[in-house]
Amino acid sequence: MPQNFYISKANPVTFYQVGVPAVAGKNFIHLDEDWFSKQILSWEQEISYYQKWQKTDSITLQVRSEFSTIKLDLIDCSGAVVKTGNFVLKPTSIVGQLWSTYEVTMQLADVDDGLYYLLITVGNNILQFLSEPQDIVLLQEDTLLHTYRHSMNNMDIIYATEVVFGFRAEAIITDYAPGNVQEVYEDQTLNLVELSATPFDSFKYKLGGAYGVPPWVAKKVNMIFCNDTVLLDGMQYVRADGAKLEPNRADRYPMAGWSMDIRPAVNSFSGIYDPTFDDVVAVAYNIEGNTFGTTNGLPSTLQITLNQRK
Repeated sequence: MPQNFYISKANPVTFYQVGVPAVAGKNFIHLDEDWFSKQILSWEQEISYYQKWQKTDSITLQVRSEFSTIKLDLIDCSGAVVKTGNFVLKPTSIVGQLWSTYEVTMQLADVDDGLYYLLITVGNNILQFLSEPQDIVLLQEDTLLHTYRHSMNNMDIIYATEVVFGFRAEAIITDYAPGNVQEVYEDQTLNLVELSATPFDSFKYKLGGAYGVPPWVAKKVNMIFCNDTVLLDGMQYVRADGAKLEPNRADRYPMAGWSMDIRPAVNSFSGIYDPTFDDVVAVAYNIEGNTFGTTNGLPSTLQITLNQRK
């Protein structure tokens, strides 16, 4: 029985298997089968797309593998290896599987500006996977870094390892729209009394910049927003209830722009500051122990304190 190797599409980089034999009579290349450049139809404009990274970014990947030796190479357009990282075994509590979980993080601060590819090699060249082209420079203007994680294992990612991913793409947060949720009492003569009202902020998340992005980028962003923690350049947002990526397409053009309603995850009414310039806020909740009891004293006299980082 052959050994298997798994790459979740929720990783921040899209990979394609190297050396897959051609299938006789097959004319169409499906999404996730091969490079975007090969998915462009004959009557569509030919255009190149490169995944964006800044030197301030790091590329983190997770795979599940029945092979123990896995490496990640950053190669230039001539095939020369610029940088190498080895996938490291991450212990988990998952049992009954033949595979194990491996992760690698490659920082980009010492990489020269240019176009590259990421190459995963499994075992002694038993399997290889090549990425879409990667554009690494000091500053990628009009892009956002999407930092994401989930509180449980999700989309074939073992988040129990505490892995955190980063994905950079051409995106902006724009079209601010204030909103509120209110309750109003109307009496018999139609006089109105506002009983309560809570304001909130909403925005448009726009993906694609001036030229749009390939379908694989939109797919990646849709998967990213299926996690319960998504930070856009350091601030946490969630998609608005029922919102989804809506395309803006041009005829005979293979890329598209996308937009979606989003809201800040924390609806804060105060600016909270400290001398450390740290955006992380710790909130303490005191819960009376007289309902369920505690493990170290009389329930009627103790409080349970829960600390949550926001």
